Amino acid sequence: IEGNGEITDNGFDPYSLLFSEEIIPGQYDLTLSIAADNDYSTEIYIPVEVTLEMAGFPLSLVGAIESSPLIFDFDSDGQNEIIVGTNENRVYAIESDGLFSSGWPVTGSSDFNTAACVGDLDGNGDFEVVACAKDGQVHAWDKNGNSLDNFPVDVNSMQVFANPTLADLDGNGDLEIIQATFLPSKSIYIINHDGSNFGDWPYAGDDPWYSGVAVGDIDGDDQLEIAIGGLDNKLHVFNIDMTEDEGWPYDVGGDIKVAPAVGDIEPSDPELEIVVGTNSGWVYLFNHDGTIVDGWPVDIGTQIKSTPSLADLDDDGSPEIIVGSSDSELYVYDSDASVFNGFPVTLSASVNTSAVVGDISGDGSPDIIIANGSINSLIYAFDNQGQPLDNFPMPPAGTGQISTTPAIWDIDNDGDMEIVIGVQASDNNLNVIDYKVQALLTDMQWRAYGNDIYRSGNYVPLFPYTDVPDEPVSLPIEFSLNQNFPNPFNSKTVIRFSLDAPGDISLDVFDILGRKVKTLNDGFKQAGNYEITWDGRNSENMEVASGIYFYRLKTGTNVLVKRMVYLR
Repeated sequence: IEGNGEITDNGFDPYSLLFSEEIIPGQYDLTLSIAADNDYSTEIYIPVEVTLEMAGFPLSLVGAIESSPLIFDFDSDGQNEIIVGTNENRVYAIESDGLFSSGWPVTGSSDFNTAACVGDLDGNGDFEVVACAKDGQVHAWDKNGNSLDNFPVDVNSMQVFANPTLADLDGNGDLEIIQATFLPSKSIYIINHDGSNFGDWPYAGDDPWYSGVAVGDIDGDDQLEIAIGGLDNKLHVFNIDMTEDEGWPYDVGGDIKVAPAVGDIEPSDPELEIVVGTNSGWVYLFNHDGTIVDGWPVDIGTQIKSTPSLADLDDDGSPEIIVGSSDSELYVYDSDASVFNGFPVTLSASVNTSAVVGDISGDGSPDIIIANGSINSLIYAFDNQGQPLDNFPMPPAGTGQISTTPAIWDIDNDGDMEIVIGVQASDNNLNVIDYKVQALLTDMQWRAYGNDIYRSGNYVPLFPYTDVPDEPVSLPIEFSLNQNFPNPFNSKTVIRFSLDAPGDISLDVFDILGRKVKTLNDGFKQAGNYEITWDGRNSENMEVASGIYFYRLKTGTNVLVKRMVYLR
């Protein structure tokens, strides 16, 4: 403590409190003992609030928050926004300073307790926000909060618990909306951008659908498929014509109340796998044809309310599976069903949310962020060995249960990551944690519920994270070439490299036979860190075939080469 305390008014020489950088945020009750001449003494009790909340936050939005937030520059003004729904019929768009975006919030006829998604529905270059109210009204708004023509669309359900998902299912350049319903319709709708039904959809099920979907080219036929689990105890994989291929659906022997996730998890198989948890405590990993991957399923032994997340925690080119359980454990599994080193870790209460993954600590390795689901919820962050990060676990600013998955991104473009999380509370219910460590956006592997802004549930985002300009962003430490991310990829991938001195460079892509496919960059560069996107096209702007490719960075006498996998 600084300050001599020898004057009546110490405003010019105040006491200062110094806290360790590892302190857990929260309220600390301090006691100031004062002694003076003539045996005078007294004690003053001082509550001190320690917080990592970003300036302008927390906010007290109208209505408790059960909708998982999303971070994205949906109005293309160069500044990121937070998009989140509340239980008082509202969807908010919020700027990085805590102020509402122009035209927002918007209102609906019922609670918005599922995750909103964002995409350019009609392919005109502008993004729209899509959300489904609990009463079955699917809404779509433009960036100014105006409803699109023919929206909202009624999906004939008085109860909806699944979030909408966006995808260009027919490859025509605009997006379709996929929405599963509970009661009474028990259907899966696919809605065109103009509000009409897609093809022969909806699909009417025998039992309700509680969870959302995952989307990907699961069987390698260059067409997207839709994976969804239901209360009929089955995992379904639908083609866009509403048929299911041989091997599907698969009866898992228990209700499925969480969405699946898809990705190339098993490295010996080039097709995508599907992971899903059941209400009876089993985690399944399926091949694309409906067969079960060797070693699976695994029995967690308790109810699973946590949708699986995928992330490559050990940098071996294949993602691990991250899932929470009702017995307060956070599990991580390799593709062979073995438990990943350092896990499971125990939280203080049931895990009803999903994990997000990205390097928020700036050490070059992915971190896992998740919250538990008790009335006294905590926000946790672990490194890839299961060790808690500094300042975690921390309580939210508002008192209430956390039933939402966080979102992570650099909201204010200051080089460090923020964690956005909602609380089922009326006060301080939108929290934004500003984690003051420099990190890179390209190290974000699973950034929100469903991973991307479409909420696709795909390890390779159907909408890429960001198109990062090939400009220097900070001073480098050494000449280096990083592993591309995501890898494998089927849309776009980001390659990051560092130059320790100015000079002429070339960054080229080669196929497995050593033939040059494309030059991504060629010319003079200053020293710095660079990030370049490759879209899987060759020098003639033709999409390359699926397979293994190499990218080579060359500067003078220095050469570095890395391997990557492209999946069409």
